[in-house]
Amino acid sequence: KYIKVSLMLKKRDEVTDEFFHQYWRGNHVDLAMANQKFMEKVVRYNQWHTSPDLKKQAAAFGIPVPDYDGIAEVWVKSIEDWVEIVSDPAFIETI
Repeated sequence: KYIKVSLMLKKRDEVTDEFFHQYWRGNHVDLAMANQKFMEKVVRYNQWHTSPDLKKQAAAFGIPVPDYDGIAEVWVKSIEDWVEIVSDPAFIETI
């Protein structure tokens, strides 16, 4: 049994789509994986990226388009594990 934590992410307005997705896909993942608590407690981590083009295509089909730029899925064994990760001072400072 696992718990999936889904985080809907919205980039800051002054950040370009390209920079946001490159940073999140690369640097951000590297920082998370360098965190000991994250690596000990996370069973699975997924990123789902959206883009202005995908949002336009979805809207053209009449699909409601959420106002976020990506979804992070973090799978842990317990809510206590998640709390340990997000309470870890090193994780807070880095992420």
